[in-house]
Amino acid sequence: MIMLRFHWKAISSLPGLWPNSKAIDKVLSDLHKLTADEYVETISNSLTGNGGITSNFFNACAEYSNGKVQELKRDDVPSFQWIVNACETLVIPFGGKLLILLDEVGSISKSFFKSDNNSESLFETLLNQLRTLPYVRTKIAVYPHSVSDILPETRYGDCIELECDPVNNLTQYGSFLSKVASLIERYIEKEAEIKCHAEDVFEITVQNQILLEQLVNASEGNMRRLVHILDMSMDEAYKRCQGRDKVSLHDVLEALKRQGIDMESLYQDSDIDYLNRLVKVCKNRSTYRFTFPNKANTIIKYTNRSAEYNIINIRQAGTGRQGTIYSFDYAYCVYKDLPTHYVKGSEKIDRTRSNEEGEPIRRVAQLSDEVLLQSEIHGKIEGTIQQYNSKDDWGIVQGDDGKGYFISREFVIESDRKKPIRPEARIRFLPFSLSGEKATLPFCTEIEIL
Repeated sequence: MIMLRFHWKAISSLPGLWPNSKAIDKVLSDLHKLTADEYVETISNSLTGNGGITSNFFNACAEYSNGKVQELKRDDVPSFQWIVNACETLVIPFGGKLLILLDEVGSISKSFFKSDNNSESLFETLLNQLRTLPYVRTKIAVYPHSVSDILPETRYGDCIELECDPVNNLTQYGSFLSKVASLIERYIEKEAEIKCHAEDVFEITVQNQILLEQLVNASEGNMRRLVHILDMSMDEAYKRCQGRDKVSLHDVLEALKRQGIDMESLYQDSDIDYLNRLVKVCKNRSTYRFTFPNKANTIIKYTNRSAEYNIINIRQAGTGRQGTIYSFDYAYCVYKDLPTHYVKGSEKIDRTRSNEEGEPIRRVAQLSDEVLLQSEIHGKIEGTIQQYNSKDDWGIVQGDDGKGYFISREFVIESDRKKPIRPEARIRFLPFSLSGEKATLPFCTEIEIL
């Protein structure tokens, strides 16, 4: 079989791409090169080094006249007719097929796939020309749901959605949880060639699925990421017990921490310092989600890598006055001890990160440059507002250090000035005592309302 490979990215930036049908033939020349020089050289070397070979293929090549070979070599603009002529001489005589691979199809101009007047697009024209040749087979690399995914091609096997949203969709969460167990069993059965169950290798039961839940949370519906973390988890287990014990929850968490370290290692020290500041602010506000107006150009460096290595993900793109909502990657949250779950029915942090005992945090922290600067002030502590009189603007705070403090809105930082001050609310503040006023409670200053 002769295989031709076309890489579409190489032509995606050509000016005036696909202005007419002749452009298809031109691209074949500019792209490839489908040079007869290389092909003839390969055949010539094969015949020289293996004089005794008498296969139909080499016989057909040997019978190809010198004049025709020279004609192919001089053809700087090969067309479909060029392919037909070559195949009739070199492929059909020995019953061969021509496989053409079209790679990175989705990278070229959208106009190539959809015509303005609803007529047949140039892409369809190209593929239809190829499909009329009985000895030509095509394989096209197309990303699902892209503009290039428009042809009713025969698909071998089942069409499988490779991603879902188990974090925000409980129905998909349960379905994906079952897929994880099934995937584990299929991989092990194929490797070990024996029938087994996921619980034979992982510390899970019908009643205790926390280990699988960590895998689901970390993969976020991405099957490729799931397999990657499964591999890391089993590697951690092997390092711990050399295969004498099952993969435990501890092994999975260690794998997630290792993934977080690997993700962070891709950045410069200054970028890591900035990340640490974001993490600190979010941790103070008991969430892993945040908005940061007018900082998209700064945060994009953490969101534009592959799905496996994005430390920050875009949860909801901003529209109008609605700002973009970001969230830290789950594995990175485990590595940095960022909260991801509340205990059900409360705002208490669920350390198990389990959907059985807890629920994902939906709270979104409002970040600003001022808030980041506040995170660097030493000596700040947290506390809970015990009472507050909005009319007279004063209240009492019970600090986590066991002491009492006065609170007034005038000492709230500008970024949090519009937030309500109410009993039971958590705040972060810098204690300040008036000199010589021993009987008076110290004040809360530089107040952040968490």
